[in-house]
Amino acid sequence: MKIVEVFSNRRIRNYTIVSVLFAVLVITVYIQFFSAPPSNEGCLRYVECKECEHKAVKKIKDITDPNEKATHCEKCSKQVGFVFKCEDCDREFPVVPLDRPKPEDFAKMRTMGKFQFALEINKCPNCGSVRTHPMSIPEE
Repeated sequence: MKIVEVFSNRRIRNYTIVSVLFAVLVITVYIQFFSAPPSNEGCLRYVECKECEHKAVKKIKDITDPNEKATHCEKCSKQVGFVFKCEDCDREFPVVPLDRPKPEDFAKMRTMGKFQFALEINKCPNCGSVRTHPMSIPEE
């Protein structure tokens, strides 16, 4: 009889439904954001040294960090760059991170200037094409 009274009383029924939905929401948020193991930082990328042309597959978190060991070549200890491939001439080349303009100078650039800067970063050194893309890890 008590259960029938709970469902017939509109106020109690609404509080019960809201409480159950809130509990489901809390459990879902916990499972989604807090119970998963931490992800590995960095990813495997195909890199090449611009000086000695040594190629390797490395796990790099931040290629612009000079203190990270993976950002330097094993042979000559110069900075490595991600390997890109030109769609027009099929050349593979390393793209070493450039020094980005200061934030205040970058903010003063017009939109077209920012777009031009972004295109120049990955420009093919052989034919000058901007139709380039990062190389995938070679299969062994």
